[in-house]
Amino acid sequence: MCVCMMAARAMGGTCDSIVTACESYLPMVKLMRKIMHKNGMTKNIKLINKRSDELEVGSDIASRADVLVREILDSELLGEDLIPSLQHAHDMLLVDNPKSVPYRATTYCQVGAAA
Repeated sequence: MCVCMMAARAMGGTCDSIVTACESYLPMVKLMRKIMHKNGMTKNIKLINKRSDELEVGSDIASRADVLVREILDSELLGEDLIPSLQHAHDMLLVDNPKSVPYRATTYCQVGAAA
């Protein structure tokens, strides 16, 4: 949730810039709306109660986005359907060659054996 507020602040709050955020879990959406209101961010952030792979250009967002900011990266790196979600975003929601945050990640693994 803080990611969308940081993105909105980074954009400088100009009247023609808006951050579109999506969250599928309704209790989190309700909390996000309260936090956005308390921080004066409701005019800078459009919050949609959907999964990112349910968003559509033309109905949910006006046009393809030029920046993708993700917060679904976790300790598993490839959890939360990351690859299909990113593929959908690139195919359906983003301009060609968008900026992406985070830009890359490294996965480490260790081989072990059970005794």
